[in-house]
Amino acid sequence: MNFWQYFKDYLAFPFIQNKNALAVIVKGLALTMDNVRNDILAMRDQFVVPKADDSLISNYGVSRGIPRIRFDNDKQYRTRVEKALAWHKLGGKNQGLVQILAEYGYPNGEIQNLRHTDPARWATFNINLLDPGESLEQEKVNAIYEIANMYKPARSKLRGISFAKFQNAPVYSLASQRSAIAITHVVSFGEFDIPQTNLNAQAGQTIYITFKHKVSEVL
Repeated sequence: MNFWQYFKDYLAFPFIQNKNALAVIVKGLALTMDNVRNDILAMRDQFVVPKADDSLISNYGVSRGIPRIRFDNDKQYRTRVEKALAWHKLGGKNQGLVQILAEYGYPNGEIQNLRHTDPARWATFNINLLDPGESLEQEKVNAIYEIANMYKPARSKLRGISFAKFQNAPVYSLASQRSAIAITHVVSFGEFDIPQTNLNAQAGQTIYITFKHKVSEVL
């Protein structure tokens, strides 16, 4: 509702119900008040990160100790700045890191601690992404490493990133048991295309792609 409607319909001022000089003056005043209200709301929005102009996000990032990294697009950097405090509280926790990656743009993740397969690697972990929705080229893999290393537990070491793609095929048989075909595909940097496999009836496909990342200590 604008101010003219407020004056005329809600307050029902009798002296502006007909076309006259006073009604013209009041309508002009109402239009001016509409513009002032819009300016006030626009100024208020600049103090709220989700609504602030893109040109102000870097300033908010500096004030919150969140510098922009080279992997951030505009939306991801705005998310990091907006959720700076929340992510600080989530950091250092397995499920917290999973939530951070999801909000950054990589959902359906899980943390795999390698101590279950090798007790000597109690501080080493992998990140598994379940069906990220698209292939992960080198730049996106590096972005995940960067974000994960920011918010992982301080003593932990990220060993690798893997993701699984799922493809379902219709079942035409009356059998109740459903079989699946699992294919493990290990790739090196620069080879990130998911291999295509034709599926027959009553078959599913799971492709696990593992990215190896060497971690060295700096003394």
